Amino acid sequence: IKNLVEYLKTKGRNRFADPECLAASIQKASRSSYHLSKCVEDSVNILLASSIEAIRQLERAVKTA
Repeated sequence: IKNLVEYLKTKGRNRFADPECLAASIQKASRSSYHLSKCVEDSVNILLASSIEAIRQLERAVKTA
């Protein structure tokens, strides 16, 4: 949890009021989350990668406009 707290502080630029509590909440959610089967996981990963690429393309289009 110490590593997660440090990550949140660094990436959040110290904007989180209580990074320790947030890290504990993230860890709790991770433990209780639903695990996907390998087949579904691959599909979700492809969908997320496609969505991220679409977002990046839109950001580039906005910057050039």
